[in-house]
Amino acid sequence: MTGARNVLLAERGSELLSAQHRWTAAISWVSVTVVVALTLALLGLHSFLNSDYALGTNKPSSAGFTPVEVVGFAAWMYFFPISVALLTVATLIVLKHPRIPRTPKLVWLAVCFAACVASAVVASLLGREVLRCGVFWCQSTKPPAELDPTGLFNGMGLWILLVTVIMAPACLVAAWRTAAGGSPQELTPLARRVFMRQRHRRLAGACLAVVVIPACFFLSTVLPPTFSAMIVSGTKGNIPSYVAMKVSGAEVEEAWMRTQNIELSSEVVLKFYPDTMIYYGFLEVIAISSILAAALPQFGALLAKRCFRNFSVGECSLLCLFVCMLVLWFVYWLHDHSFERGKWHSETEKIARTLGMTAVLFMSLSLLPAAKNSLWLEALGISWESSVWVHRCLGGVCLLLVLAHVGAFWINFAALDIFPHDILAMPTFYPMNGPKPQEPQGDDWTIPMMQLIGYPSLLAMGLPQFWRRKHWELFKYFHYFFMALVPAALLHATSGWYFLLGSIAFWLVDASIRFASCARPTAVLSVAAHDAEGGVTEVRFEKSFKEPGQYCFVNVPEISLWEWHPFSLCSSPLDSSAQMCMTNMGNGTFTGKLYDLAKKCSERGSSFVLNVDGPYGPPLDPKDYSAMLLIAGGIGITPMHSIFRMLAQLADRQELPASLKLVRLIWIGRSASLFRILIDSLAECIRPGSIEAVLYTDDPAQLHESAGIESAHPGLQVLAERPSFENLYDTLLSNLNGEGRVLVKSCGPPTMDAAAERAVHGRRSFVYESELFVL
Repeated sequence: MTGARNVLLAERGSELLSAQHRWTAAISWVSVTVVVALTLALLGLHSFLNSDYALGTNKPSSAGFTPVEVVGFAAWMYFFPISVALLTVATLIVLKHPRIPRTPKLVWLAVCFAACVASAVVASLLGREVLRCGVFWCQSTKPPAELDPTGLFNGMGLWILLVTVIMAPACLVAAWRTAAGGSPQELTPLARRVFMRQRHRRLAGACLAVVVIPACFFLSTVLPPTFSAMIVSGTKGNIPSYVAMKVSGAEVEEAWMRTQNIELSSEVVLKFYPDTMIYYGFLEVIAISSILAAALPQFGALLAKRCFRNFSVGECSLLCLFVCMLVLWFVYWLHDHSFERGKWHSETEKIARTLGMTAVLFMSLSLLPAAKNSLWLEALGISWESSVWVHRCLGGVCLLLVLAHVGAFWINFAALDIFPHDILAMPTFYPMNGPKPQEPQGDDWTIPMMQLIGYPSLLAMGLPQFWRRKHWELFKYFHYFFMALVPAALLHATSGWYFLLGSIAFWLVDASIRFASCARPTAVLSVAAHDAEGGVTEVRFEKSFKEPGQYCFVNVPEISLWEWHPFSLCSSPLDSSAQMCMTNMGNGTFTGKLYDLAKKCSERGSSFVLNVDGPYGPPLDPKDYSAMLLIAGGIGITPMHSIFRMLAQLADRQELPASLKLVRLIWIGRSASLFRILIDSLAECIRPGSIEAVLYTDDPAQLHESAGIESAHPGLQVLAERPSFENLYDTLLSNLNGEGRVLVKSCGPPTMDAAAERAVHGRRSFVYESELFVL
C-alpha cells in the first residue's frame, strides 16, 4: 500500500515538474520572440526614418527611398503589433503561473507599465512639433528649429501615443486586480437590473451622439487629411495653413454635394466634407435612434418587432439607412469629387480610388462590431455574438473592395504602360502625369509599403474564410494581419483616418478591457470528467456574472497558450460559483484534450490553470412574456439550465414579474446518462404548475434508466421519444388559455434549432431566440 502511494506521489511530482518546465519554457520562448520582433520592428523603423524622404533631403529627380528602407518600414508595421500581442500573452502567462508569487507578478506589470510610459515619452518626442502647441492651437506657433519636412515623425508619434495611452491604464487595472484578487459581488434584484440596463443604454447612446461622434467629426473638419501635413511648418502643407484655409476645388463644377467652409475666425475655418458628413450622419442617426429606443418602450418594441423572416424592424431600417448612405457615398466619389483638383480624371482612376475609399469605409464599420466591450453594443442593447455576423459581412466586403481596388489600378497601370512593373516596385512610376519617364521616380512610398502589406493580408485574411469552421484557430491567427493592414491603410489612404480613428480607438479600448479582465485570478474549485455521450468535462470556478445564459472565452495554458474557445455558463448568477459543462468533440480537439486533462485531474485530486474572458451574452428580461419555453439539445442545456435555475431562484425570492405564469424546460438527449450530470439541480428547480421540466431521449433502450430518474426525482418527467415542436407550442398555448406572449429560447444542434424555429412561423404570440452563433 505504501509502495503504491509512493509511486502515485512520484508520478504526480513528475507531472508537476514537467508542467513547471512547460510554463518556464513558454515564458522564455514568448519573451525571446517579443525581444526579436521588437528589435526587427525598431530596426526597420530606424532605417526608414533615416531615408532621404523622411529627412527631406531627397533630390527632385529621386524618390528619396530605397527598397530596403521601404521593406524596413513594412517590417515595423508587421513586427510591432506582433511584439505587443506577444507581450500581452507573456503577461497573462506570468500572471496565471501557479508557482510565481504575487510580488513578482506585480513587478512584471510595473515593468510593462514603465514600458508603456517610456513608449509614450518616445512618441511625444517624435510628435513634439505638434504636441507642444496642442495640435489644435498651432496657428500662431513659430516653426521649431528641427523641422519634420514630411510629417512622418509627428504622424508616427501621435499614433504610438494613442496606443500607449490606452494600454498603460490596462496595466494599472491588471495590477490592481492581481493585488486585490477576485471578490464576488452581490447581485441586485431583477427589476433593478432591468432599470439600470435601460439607463446604461441611454447614457451610452448619449455619449455616442453628444461626445464621441461629434468629436470625431470635429477633428475631420479641423485637421489635415494626411499625416504629411501634421506639422507646424512645411512646403507641402501644415496645420496652421490648413486650419485657416478655405477648401475650394474639392468637387467638380457639376457636383451635387459640395464642401462647406464655416469661418470661425481668420485663423480657423471648419471644412464640412460631404463624405465625412455622410459617414458621421449615418452613425449619428443610429446613436439617436438607440436613445429613443431605450427612452420610449413603445418605440423600442416597434424596432424589435419581427417583420421579414427573422429580421426585426430595426434591423431592416438600419439596412435601408445603410443603403442610402452607400448611394450618397458613391454619388459623391464617382460624380462629385475632384481627385487632386482634377489631376486624376480618367474613369479607371476615379473608379479605382472610389473603390479604395469605400474599402476604408467598410474597414471602419467592420471594426465597430468586432469590439466585445463597446458603447455601440451597450447603446443598441445587443450582445457581441448577435452582431458578429455583421462584422463578417462588412469585413468580407472590405476584402473584396480591396481586391477590386487593386485590380482597377492594375488596369490603370496597363493604360499608362507601367504594368506589370508597378505591381510591386520600389520606387514606382506611379503617380505620374504625361509621358512615362525613363526611370521610376514616384515618391509615394505608401504604395509599395501597402503592396508589401496588402497582398499578404488579402491572402491571409481571405483564403482561411473557406476553412474557418474546420480550422478555427488557423483562421484566427491569420486574421491578426489586420493589425498591420489597418495602420497601413491609415498611411496610404488620403483622409482615411477621418473614418478609422473612432473605430480603432473602440477596438483598442476593448482589447485593454479584455486584457485587464483576463488578468483577474480565476480559482478552479473542482474538475470532473463524465462518460455521458462520449465524455463531458465539468469545471467549477470562481467567477461573478450578472445575467443567466451567458458565455465566456476559455483558455487552458496546459493545452495551448493561444487557443481561446467560447463555452456557455451552466450555473446561475445567484450560485456561489460558476459552472461549465463541455462535451468531448473527439481526439485532437481542444475539448478532447480538456477531457483527458480533466480525467487526470479528477483521478489525482488536482486542478489546472484557467483563463477566462467574459462573460458575454444578451441580458434576460422576462417581464414582457406570459411564458418561457427553454429548448435544449444535448450539451446545449448549459445556457438553458442557467436561465432555468435562475428563474427558479428568482421565484423563491419573489422577484419574477407577475406577468410570467409558466416556465418550461425541454431537454433532448441521445441518452439518459447525460441527464444525470444536472439532474439534481433540475429537481431543485421544479415548482409544479409554474416551473416545469420534461426530458426526452430518443433511445428506447433508455426506458429503464429513465424510469429510475423519474422515481428518484419526483416532478421530473422523462420520455423515450422525440418531441414534436408544434405539439409543444400548442400545449403551452393551451396552458395559457391562448393569452399572452411566449418567449422560446433554443440551444442545440443546428437541425434541432432550425426545426424549432420553423414551428414558430405563423404563431404571432411567439418570439423565437436562438442561442447559436457562428464565429
